[in-house]
Amino acid sequence: MTKRLIVLTLATILFSTGAMAQSKVSVIRATHKVDSSRYQGVNGPERLPIPPLTYKKNGVELNILKVFPNAAKTDRTDKWTEVYDKNDKLLGYAVYSKPISDTIMGWNSETPVMIALNKKKNIIKVVLLPNFESRECVGKVLNAHLLEQWEGLSIKNAKKKVVDAVSGATYTSRAIAASVQAALSKL
Repeated sequence: MTKRLIVLTLATILFSTGAMAQSKVSVIRATHKVDSSRYQGVNGPERLPIPPLTYKKNGVELNILKVFPNAAKTDRTDKWTEVYDKNDKLLGYAVYSKPISDTIMGWNSETPVMIALNKKKNIIKVVLLPNFESRECVGKVLNAHLLEQWEGLSIKNAKKKVVDAVSGATYTSRAIAASVQAALSKL
C-alpha cells in the first residue's frame, strides 16, 4: 500500500506543479489501483485528485488541438469555448462536461469529456479527458467505439441519444454517457 501512496502523492505533486507531460500522466493514471475504502474522510470516502484538464501549446489547449489542428486561439464563454484559426476565422466550439459532471462517477473516478462541435454545431468528436478509470475499462469503451456514437449528430439529436453500456465496463461507459449528456445540458 505504501508504494501506491507514494505514486499517488508523486502524481499529485507533479500535476499541481504542471511538471508532467500529458503522455506521462496517462501512464501514472493507468498503473495505479486505489482501494477507496482505505481513504475514509469525515464525510465518507475522499475523492482522488483528477489531473488538470488543460495542457496548452501556444495558448491553445492540447485537447482542442487534437480536434482542431489549425487552432490558434480560443475564447471561452458561458456555454462553450469558441475555437479560431490564425486569421480569426471560427473553426468550431468545444464544450466541457466539468464542473457539471463532477458528481458523475465511473468505476474509479469522474469521467469528464470534451465535445467538439463544428460551425453548424454538429458534434465532430467526443474526447475522454484525464481520469482515474482503469486501463482495461477505458480500453473496452474505446474498442466498443462508444465515443464515436455521438459524432455527426446535432445538439438536439445528441441530447436524445441513448447508448448501451459496454459489457465489462458498465460503470465507466454509463458515466461517460452521463458526462456527455451533462455537457450537452449546458447548450
